[in-house]
Amino acid sequence: MLQFINAAANPGLGGGVAWWAHIGGFIFGIIFLNLILLLPNVGVRTKIRRVTARKGTPHLQVIRPIGPGPDPHLYGVITITPHEAVAGTRKLINIPWGFHKRLFRVSVPAGIKEGSKLRLKGLGKDVGSNSGRERGNLYLKVRIQT
Repeated sequence: MLQFINAAANPGLGGGVAWWAHIGGFIFGIIFLNLILLLPNVGVRTKIRRVTARKGTPHLQVIRPIGPGPDPHLYGVITITPHEAVAGTRKLINIPWGFHKRLFRVSVPAGIKEGSKLRLKGLGKDVGSNSGRERGNLYLKVRIQT
């Protein structure tokens, strides 16, 4: 604050017309933005907010699957927006597995409904003996944000 007052008072340190025009524009912009934020949410502002609202969830999602008891399958949740549910989308999912983190690409089909399950074959728990080793599946339940 003292630097501001010192520079404003001394023309040799930037207190000239150009300095005041720059600072004046900045201060006017801040005041103008604060006044706009005080206006009620009606009319054009609501429409602009709807059009510019984010229509998607993050492209990368971390899934922490659970596998109750001896069930060979794992279960997790993937979150999408209503727009992504209608149009379909592709997501990268990161599945922490011990010290490893596995990354997979998942395609969510268009028109999917809340509670639907996506099956990722072979990404579940190991089952069977060492010679005939098989893996369960990973089921992702679709949750649609509101």
